Amino acid sequence: MKIAIGYLYYDLMNLYGESGNIKVLKYQLERQNIECKIYKLSINDNIDFNILDMIYIGSGSEEKTILALNHLMQYSKQIKDAFDSGKFFLITGNAIEMFGKYIIDLSDIKTKALGILDYYAVHGKRTVGDVCLKTEFSDEKIIGFVNHQGALYINEEKIDRHFIYENNFLATYVLGPLLARNPHLTKKIIKRLLLYKDSEYSIKPFDIDIEEKAYVEFINAKNYTSNI
Repeated sequence: MKIAIGYLYYDLMNLYGESGNIKVLKYQLERQNIECKIYKLSINDNIDFNILDMIYIGSGSEEKTILALNHLMQYSKQIKDAFDSGKFFLITGNAIEMFGKYIIDLSDIKTKALGILDYYAVHGKRTVGDVCLKTEFSDEKIIGFVNHQGALYINEEKIDRHFIYENNFLATYVLGPLLARNPHLTKKIIKRLLLYKDSEYSIKPFDIDIEEKAYVEFINAKNYTSNI
């Protein structure tokens, strides 16, 4: 089996070392004896979503996010088709804002977004700090760091969510090495991806002992007893 991952805007949307998530995915897929092909694509490239099994976009500055979005808009129909068909997306940081209806910046300039989901983003007071999230995707909490100006709204009502999961589309405001810090998330994504490709594929053990230990120690050190 082969898995093709599109690492979109690797040169623009890598503000907090999001390339680490690609390294985790590739390493763990190869541990499953899967050939993993990474397509590093940016604004000077044509993107063929048909050949990709998974699409990844990391976080960037507000200016670079808009630059990437303007390029991505030409593929809005292909992205909607990919979303509807259950293709896998992993979207981190403020790239989450690209998949809503529009983005309103601090100057009240509205930029049309992809419109894949019903929310829209409004920039205002910056949110910075560690988060510990309870999600519908996993029984375990998601830990990480956020630093963003945007807040998500639906019908003028703010939605208090840092993590969105729908139809194999995972998006979160959490930055940086999300998968390295959340090994249970890595396992679940890879299992679902492989079984989506081949429902009879035999999943092999994961090499995540160190990451699991670090996750537990961080949870304990922070004394996370409630969700943010």
